[in-house]
Amino acid sequence: MPIIGFNFTKLAAEKKEGIISEKIESDLRLIDILPEKIDISNSSEVVRFVFEFEIVYGSAGNALLSGNVLYMDEPKEIKNMLTQWSSNRKIKTELMAQVLNAILFRCNVKALSLEQDVALPPHFKLPRINQKTSDGLEKKPSNPLSN
Repeated sequence: MPIIGFNFTKLAAEKKEGIISEKIESDLRLIDILPEKIDISNSSEVVRFVFEFEIVYGSAGNALLSGNVLYMDEPKEIKNMLTQWSSNRKIKTELMAQVLNAILFRCNVKALSLEQDVALPPHFKLPRINQKTSDGLEKKPSNPLSN
């Protein structure tokens, strides 16, 4: 069944004094799964996946993105999901992959924007074009943000 909604509830980025020399770490946490009441269809029910995505630049800064994903499925499937989550905080692997990929896609894009706004570097390597010099060696590209 489909993901029918995605919302950010908190967006925060902070650059502290200091040089970013430490490893940049990110963490995605699924906080909770809650039943949701939405009048879309009598044959389907909705749950809300609550998440937090955090990026830590050591002592030099951090970014935190929180929100929720709305997922619709058959009432029996939703009931099983909520029961399984409340008993052992797990859900089916296929569904978890679908939800986490949706969260990562939206959070990574938004995080890049927040990082740029507060002058933090991207939290993952972006594709770059390398040039070959006349002697066949690769020339390292300059940093486009340093100009």
